[in-house]
Amino acid sequence: MSDTMYADDIKQLGDKIVGLTLKQAKDL
Repeated sequence: MSDTMYADDIKQLGDKIVGLTLKQAKDL
């Protein structure tokens, strides 16, 4: 597994977490 792929996975995961957090904040 290359470092680039790993970085992409981290970024994707971060984007997903941010999206879920924003969605939750809207529901509150």
